[in-house]
Amino acid sequence: MAGKPKKTKLHTDDQGHYVWENFFVRGKQRRTKRRVTVIGGKVIDDPDAWLLANADDAFLHQIERWDLIDRRGDEEETDALFADGNHLVLPADLFEGLFYGALDEFVDSLADDPQRGKLAQAIRGKGAFRRFKDIVFGGGDAGLKHCWLWFETRRKRERIVEWLRDENIEPEWGRDILEASPLPDKRADLLRAVLTFVRDARRLPGVRRIALLGSLTTPKAIPKDVDLLVELADDMPLDPLARLSRQLLGKTMQTGDGCGADVFLCNPQGEYLGRICSWKTCCPGIRQGCQAQHCGRRGFLSDDLQAVRLDPPLIAAPPLELWPEVVVRTGIPDDVREELVAALG
Repeated sequence: MAGKPKKTKLHTDDQGHYVWENFFVRGKQRRTKRRVTVIGGKVIDDPDAWLLANADDAFLHQIERWDLIDRRGDEEETDALFADGNHLVLPADLFEGLFYGALDEFVDSLADDPQRGKLAQAIRGKGAFRRFKDIVFGGGDAGLKHCWLWFETRRKRERIVEWLRDENIEPEWGRDILEASPLPDKRADLLRAVLTFVRDARRLPGVRRIALLGSLTTPKAIPKDVDLLVELADDMPLDPLARLSRQLLGKTMQTGDGCGADVFLCNPQGEYLGRICSWKTCCPGIRQGCQAQHCGRRGFLSDDLQAVRLDPPLIAAPPLELWPEVVVRTGIPDDVREELVAALG
């Protein structure tokens, strides 16, 4: 005779309800807390689904869950569309074989792209698509990535248009859906993020100099990273600068395409120290992947000199110094001159 299922025991602490869950690591049993939502004494595995099924719009508005109100409206509208039977469903195999031969076609479309030869070689033989994706998505070339994503989108749209015409439907899009979308302009967002960082960092006691390095000082359409050099006093605590660096990183990542930010550090003698640690908590042994040679010796200093070093001439004479005075050593794009130089000069 089967026994009754064991009832899950609820626990409560200052953060709310939880249950214990057991798991095994290398043959040894461990347990961990799993936070749960409890309504009417019952554990609710999907709170959003429960609210949609049991709460009216007035209550959802009261608890500020307007996203669920919109979601309910979308679901009701979709149900109404399907109820009248006047609809078509995309065939499951519509995109089958869509990208057969697509790699060759895409590479041929890159007539003047410097990556064309590299891609042409990569798509030959076994493992071609893996090598192709490594170059397109792992090479840091946002323009190339944009071209491939649009190439994929265009082929799918062509297939949809063909299918609709087979169903005697002539689509009306209101625009040319097969026209390539422009490369997104993200430089303005990156330059505004740099300007905010400079204005805040120059107020910190111990900051002696701030300079801009890397691809943002060139006309490159989508720079891979934002690179800044900060000269600081030997006894300056790095906590406030690390906080500004994390804010800068957050803004650059919001622009997409994996764009990041690095704040390189040097002392008043022009010696390279390393980079600002990007983690909110910095102390020895907390992260196995930390490459700092002396993690925790100076808080928020990542001295990963084995991975990255700045040459002394670059430290002494960076392309564009932003503070305490603006010094332009190379030809800089107009947007850098307008967004940074004019604002700080």
